[in-house]
Amino acid sequence: MSAHRAQPVLGQALAIALAAALGIPAAARTGMVCTDTVFVDGFDGALRSVGASRAATGTAVAVVSDGSNIFTLDVSAPESLTLVGSSQGSAFGLAFVDGNFDGVLGLAADYAVAPDLLASIRLSDAAITPIGTASPHNGDWHGFKQDPISGTLYAVSGCPSASTLYTINRSTAAPHTVGVLVGVSCASSLAFDAHGNLFTIDTGLDELFAIDKSTLGTSLIGPIDFDAGVMDMDFFGATGTLYVAARNNSMGRSELREMDPQSGATTLIGVIPFDYVTGFAIENAVVCSP
Repeated sequence: MSAHRAQPVLGQALAIALAAALGIPAAARTGMVCTDTVFVDGFDGALRSVGASRAATGTAVAVVSDGSNIFTLDVSAPESLTLVGSSQGSAFGLAFVDGNFDGVLGLAADYAVAPDLLASIRLSDAAITPIGTASPHNGDWHGFKQDPISGTLYAVSGCPSASTLYTINRSTAAPHTVGVLVGVSCASSLAFDAHGNLFTIDTGLDELFAIDKSTLGTSLIGPIDFDAGVMDMDFFGATGTLYVAARNNSMGRSELREMDPQSGATTLIGVIPFDYVTGFAIENAVVCSP
């Protein structure tokens, strides 16, 4: 965890319990260090607030957007939304970054009022601070998240014929091409688990895949049980739970589902009361090493 000077704040017993919740085999838990970065410097060098420590206590708070407004929601009751404010016409993909829970980063789709805008969005009132324009790139942005191990911002664009993985410069928004994903033509979202493993859903196939960031090869995990449309997903690192906020095309509604990252199978949690989910992110500061 030296990359962001993280301080172990979870006791050994809690670290082992957390590792177990994350599905780590017992033989691999010895020496496991799980860290909540909210207590120390994030990748951006800013001191995190201890007030955000609920990420280490098992309470998941999420932010979601319908392309017009930003809301917060409790993942156990997605039908109850709290309005944060207007997204000012930008359909943002969302990502919590550096353990900072006072705001999120948003990456706007090409059809937004401000196409390709990377911006910081304050969660007290949805105030938007532009950072830069993430262009050029192939296709439309469909996924945007931070690798909790390296701190790198990743985004994916393309669909329906090919999907390209990029890194995004946090200071300028400039995209750097990593490469075209092998075996996934319509990557609609990105999610990192607490170990930096990367996942996507191909909405052309309605299947969950793991992505090798080095080779860009993908491994099929399994079908996702429903006909997914516009969507986003994120892990809650404290429990290892993968949540998917997506349009269910068959039902004609947006839903929040819990997904098994080892099979792709989903369980409906509840209905999100708007038509389309453009962005979804969970407060998440827990990372584990090794």
